[in-house]
Amino acid sequence: MYLTLGFGERLSEVGSERRGSPRRRGLWPDDWVILIMMGELFEMRRQGKGASAVHHLSTLPGMPTQRDQRIRRLVEYLCDKGLVTKVAIGERTGYELNREGEQWWIRYSPGMGLFRSLHESDANP
Repeated sequence: MYLTLGFGERLSEVGSERRGSPRRRGLWPDDWVILIMMGELFEMRRQGKGASAVHHLSTLPGMPTQRDQRIRRLVEYLCDKGLVTKVAIGERTGYELNREGEQWWIRYSPGMGLFRSLHESDANP
């Protein structure tokens, strides 16, 4: 199953750092990691919380073990697509879902339940 951002390309075309069997520590597809991040950014926006740092996104519950570099690469990809906005958090950079990203999530998230159930048994506690 491949998801698209509505731009005619699959999420997985972002380009994984490593290739291998999915659902193993560090080898999860970019699609899955992006969905976890988008879900968190949507909830933060809905609750009126501020921007999220890369480290926060890399340590979300259900997220496979990640390196912050991979999360930064994926969230920068979402920025390039216009779904996420960079925000200054002191001297660091934070990321938040913008209006277009919120609309994308609302439109596509109802169909993602099946995709999520495929990975729940392999998620980190």
